[in-house]
Amino acid sequence: MPEQRKTITQKYSETLNYSKMKFVKSKLIVFNALILSLCWLNTVSADTTDTTESLFDSCYKIDEGEPTPAVLTCYKNVIIKEPTHEWAHNNLGYLLALKGDTEGALTHLTKAIESNSKNATAYVNRADILYDSLKLDKAYEDYIIAYQLDPKETRALYRLAEIHQDKSENDAAIKKYTEYLTVVPNDSGALSNRGLVFYQLDKLDAAITDFNTILRTQPTYWPALLNRSLVHEQRKQYPKALEDINAVLSEKDSPKGAQIQALKQSARIKNLMGDDIAAITDVDRALTLSPEHSELLTLKKKIISAQSPDEAKKLEKKLNEMKSRPDFKKKQHSERNFDSNDM
Repeated sequence: MPEQRKTITQKYSETLNYSKMKFVKSKLIVFNALILSLCWLNTVSADTTDTTESLFDSCYKIDEGEPTPAVLTCYKNVIIKEPTHEWAHNNLGYLLALKGDTEGALTHLTKAIESNSKNATAYVNRADILYDSLKLDKAYEDYIIAYQLDPKETRALYRLAEIHQDKSENDAAIKKYTEYLTVVPNDSGALSNRGLVFYQLDKLDAAITDFNTILRTQPTYWPALLNRSLVHEQRKQYPKALEDINAVLSEKDSPKGAQIQALKQSARIKNLMGDDIAAITDVDRALTLSPEHSELLTLKKKIISAQSPDEAKKLEKKLNEMKSRPDFKKKQHSERNFDSNDM
């Protein structure tokens, strides 16, 4: 998968275009005065633009992709001088999103688009925020526009595939991932995700081909290992599935989200093998990393329901309380996408 949101690399550049006006005057002195006035206005406008662009360049130089007070203030000052400065709005919106100010980010990215409706980068950045907010239809529209404006915006194409996958539009997801892979061959994220969609369609040979393609060159790539273990599980090849899972758990650099997912899959397989004690042990290990992970709690309830009905009822009550929270759907989305930051 592409690395987070793309860093803004485009420099602001604009040529001033003055509308042509016709003046018909009877006296030469008036005409000359008008010419002098226009020359003065052009000079002032050009100086203002130079000053604004210089200020923007100074902002860009201190912009390291982090929403520091200095860089935020700098871009705001550019906008004060030139309210329609597309790249100041774009960069400020991008940084506000990193800061967690979703509303402010969307406001500035929308203004960037209003200033230049062909700014593909602004469309992608706005779409990323909409995607993270689970406003998938609106995000899809922005990604489509971005990719039509600039086919080099491959992140937009990747995200279109992800949205189809999130909405269980599996055939459309495969089509988009395949289109993306023709532009960015052997991309690990796209291969892993496409393989997962193949798995969901029960096209297990195609799925394992995608996972193996990745693991031949990146043997510790944990999404492919976990996804391949699903295929082994489906084929009831439990030892092979646990081998892939243990490869993730033994990797010191595996992120928290990967460890949680690996332990969840391990618990499920051990439950299928009849080893409930080992299964509960794995679930409890995962719950120490994410105490309110809804899928883990559901799995634990399922495993212990026969042996400990009272404990299962307590888990059911906790799950119902969690489901009533406003952020429950977003949290579930994070769990399913291995987003360790939200776990």
